[in-house]
Amino acid sequence: MNKVFVTGACGFIGSNLIDRLLKDGYKVIGWDNFSTGRIEFLNGALKNPNFTLIEGDNLNVSALSDAMIGCDVVFHLAANADVRFGLTIHLKI
Repeated sequence: MNKVFVTGACGFIGSNLIDRLLKDGYKVIGWDNFSTGRIEFLNGALKNPNFTLIEGDNLNVSALSDAMIGCDVVFHLAANADVRFGLTIHLKI
């Protein structure tokens, strides 16, 4: 079984991709910082033993790298949902 890593797991697109990957038999690790996504989008995935959700931020490169160990594929779907506040949210300006 292939192991897949998805950033932006709690977003609309990320959560739908995760549902599809799980349906197709993949083991999936979801990664999200919970800044704009909705955990409810993962209600089904969270019941699946092939899914693991990790809270983390892409700015923490060490934790991100560690979380990806053993994954065969990475889907990078994490994004700033509201670019107007992107710098103030992540850089605390």
